[in-house]
Amino acid sequence: IRDSKIYLIHQTAKEFLVCWSPSQELGRPLSSDRTMWRHSLEPAESNLVLAKICISYLLSAELESHPLVIDELGSVVQSSIYTAVFEYCEKHDFLEYAARFWTDHFREAKIKEDSPVLHSAVRACDIRTGRLLAWFQVYWTIITNYSGRCPQELTDLMLGSFLGLEAVVRFLIQKGTNVDSRDNGGRTSLWWAVVNR
Repeated sequence: IRDSKIYLIHQTAKEFLVCWSPSQELGRPLSSDRTMWRHSLEPAESNLVLAKICISYLLSAELESHPLVIDELGSVVQSSIYTAVFEYCEKHDFLEYAARFWTDHFREAKIKEDSPVLHSAVRACDIRTGRLLAWFQVYWTIITNYSGRCPQELTDLMLGSFLGLEAVVRFLIQKGTNVDSRDNGGRTSLWWAVVNR
């Protein structure tokens, strides 16, 4: 443990902790107290916990009340956008991790349709909020490495499609979201789904 972060310094630690198959007994001590952690972590469950933590952070009032501000006219040069994003991340310690990895954790958690975390993920993809523009600009700049401001004209369905969030997309379609909506460049949710894969 360094600076409150856990590092597994050897692959055997991961092999010891993670339960990879149904034949392994999840969370049960095998022979003594020294092995009570053996195979105690199941990947989907661990990812669900991490997804909940990340989404909860992304939905925090702090990101809504202190949004990341990028020049409204888009006249900020690319290096200034990178600077603004990294300075904003320095003020919000967990933001870079949450923005970067919440979608991975969400997908790996194998979310069910009736899961509360699905509803939280749908809220995280709500394009009408300042907090979305904060975390999505971080994602856009750091993960996709696209230049400029993140798209402002997406629908929730386009964003869910772009991020590869199948459960969110399915939920939005079932709720009657218009699948034929187009952004200001004429691109559909299907186009956004393909561009980031």
